[in-house]
Order: sequence, then structure tokens, then C-alpha cells
Amino acid sequence: MAVMERNRTEERIDQLEAKVDWRFDEVDKQFDRIDRRFEQVDKQFEKVDKRFEQVDKQFDKVDKRFEAMEARFDTMNNRLYALHLTLIAGILAALAAALFA
Repeated sequence: MAVMERNRTEERIDQLEAKVDWRFDEVDKQFDRIDRRFEQVDKQFEKVDKRFEQVDKQFDKVDKRFEAMEARFDTMNNRLYALHLTLIAGILAALAAALFA
């Protein structure tokens, strides 16, 4: 009688172990699917990061162009200001010469 009861207990333990093993296999499959999905998302993020790097490079080029243009405008502005001062000085000199002549 004890042998039969022990056999039933061992069978029940084997059944439970089989269920636990099956459940672990199912969980492992789910984790594998999740891992694959994360790998896909990581690849997409890498593509997006590369695109942002390209856009950043383009913006840097545009910034450099604008800085160069700003430098040229500053140079032109300084020249125009100097020319303006020269013209005013010439006009004032001509007026002074006309007044005191």
C-alpha cells in the first residue's frame, strides 16, 4: 500500500514538474519574442540616430554659411559706415570752405 501511494505521489510530482517545465518553456518563448522586438526597436533607433546626425551635420554647414555671410555683412557695414563718415566730412569741409571763402 505504501509503495502504491509512493508511486502515485511520484507520478503526481512528475506531472507537476512537466507542467512547470512547459510553463517555463512558454515564458522563454515569450521572452524570446520580446527580445526580438527590442532588437527591431533598437535597429530603428539606430537608423533615427544616424538620420539626426546627418541633419545635425547639415545644420552645422548652414550655420557656418550664415556665420560667413554675417562676417561679410559686418565688413560691408563697416565700409559703408566709413564711407558715410568720409562723405559727411567732405560735405562739411565743402560747406566750411564755401562759408569762409
